[in-house]
Amino acid sequence: MAFSDSSSKFGFQLGWDFRVRGAGTNTQIIVGAGNGSAASPYAVLFTTADGTNFTATTLGPITGANNDLYGGIAFGPNNTFYAEGFPATVLEYVGYDAPTKTGSALASYLLETPCGSLGPLGVDLVNGRVIALATSTTAGTAHTVNLFDLNALTNAINSPGSTSYVPTSNANPNGSGSVVFTPNGAFVFVLDTQNGTMAYELAPKSLLTPVTPARITQILYGHPCTIAGTGPVSHPFAPVSSTNASKALNLWTPEQTNTAGTGSFSFTVMPGFEKGKYFRAITQ
Repeated sequence: MAFSDSSSKFGFQLGWDFRVRGAGTNTQIIVGAGNGSAASPYAVLFTTADGTNFTATTLGPITGANNDLYGGIAFGPNNTFYAEGFPATVLEYVGYDAPTKTGSALASYLLETPCGSLGPLGVDLVNGRVIALATSTTAGTAHTVNLFDLNALTNAINSPGSTSYVPTSNANPNGSGSVVFTPNGAFVFVLDTQNGTMAYELAPKSLLTPVTPARITQILYGHPCTIAGTGPVSHPFAPVSSTNASKALNLWTPEQTNTAGTGSFSFTVMPGFEKGKYFRAITQ
């Protein structure tokens, strides 16, 4: 038993999907609230101090979110996550602060599919992809697996770059299921309740487009450094730091944020009094 809500601390049901990242004492689990008929703008973050027993932190109410956090959920970079309800047309991008138990919607993306209602989703941060499963509560209506370019999402209606139809069309009463990428994004596994599990092979973008290798740079105290580069437009950039280069990325400390959305960034950073500090720039 990793966690038991014997005290009924939640005033809502937990969602139909959850996501895990990290390992050991760095393990984190995120789950949205609600069940469709009782949607609620909350999420719950589970963390562990010993790698075995978990404690729960309720985040919210999530400001700016449309109560759509329970159908599908996936971690984004650092303290962010993506979520949908069911039936859903909006992908919520949420930032949260666990110590203060707060969260807010950073962006909302309107998604469309050829058929079905969106719910479960998976996010591949390595290649910048989202796969959303669209199901139906009516037997005989087609279900679809839809691939979106995460870095190309805009405030307008976003259509999938590729769609695959589920071989069967049995009714999925709750729009439940799961979408999971392998670590390098080469494969994705999709569970459509009442319709089985499907596996898809994808060409990782890193194999299609040459990219500049990521670097971790050590800057000693008293030596300021400028970190500059380019990336996807319409996304903020942030330098993060850590005194331990092997620490999980979500545990690094945000230093600054560039929200211009121009596709480029430039930050001047300087370590504190630590013996050494490591910096890297991420897109959010």
